[in-house]
Amino acid sequence: MAATFSTIYLTQPVLPVLREEFGIDAAKASLTVSAVIFGIALATLPFGRLADRLPARPIILVGGTLASLCGFLCAATTSFPLLVAGRFLQGVFVPSLTTCLVVYLVRRLPPERLNVAMGAYVSATVAGGLGGRLLAGFIHPPLHWRYAFVTASAFLLLATIDAGRWLPREEKIPVAAGILEARLDRPGREGSEST
Repeated sequence: MAATFSTIYLTQPVLPVLREEFGIDAAKASLTVSAVIFGIALATLPFGRLADRLPARPIILVGGTLASLCGFLCAATTSFPLLVAGRFLQGVFVPSLTTCLVVYLVRRLPPERLNVAMGAYVSATVAGGLGGRLLAGFIHPPLHWRYAFVTASAFLLLATIDAGRWLPREEKIPVAAGILEARLDRPGREGSEST
């Protein structure tokens, strides 16, 4: 989560630098943050629905890889519209990590361990948001904002590869959701199926 959230606000501390480099006004420069948030807003529910029907682990791995590749694209581009498009796509793939990880944890952990895991999850979102801002505005000099993209994307890619290595493959997909949908599709047959 820290790696994922570090990518969201990465451009916030370097908005004045982006204005200068691309010759744009403040409103356009802020699109580099807004586009990510818009992508997240559009993709969260579809990824949640997908994670309800499929194993979450492969979605996490593919989404993390694609979000990383979008970050590398943002680091390399000299076109502002392409930078915004890359940021939007990053936002689209963020829920493949955030939403699907919650689903994965709920499926895998016993209730007594889930509280601690969700607390760590929330802490990681805060640390990642702060870390992304520090990465672009303090660790790398603001004029080298492209290096911040490379660092954040490499960190996310390594975290995704590590997740692929350590997350157990077996997942139980709840069948209750499918049974409920089947009952809703066939009115009058509510009591005929056993769970």
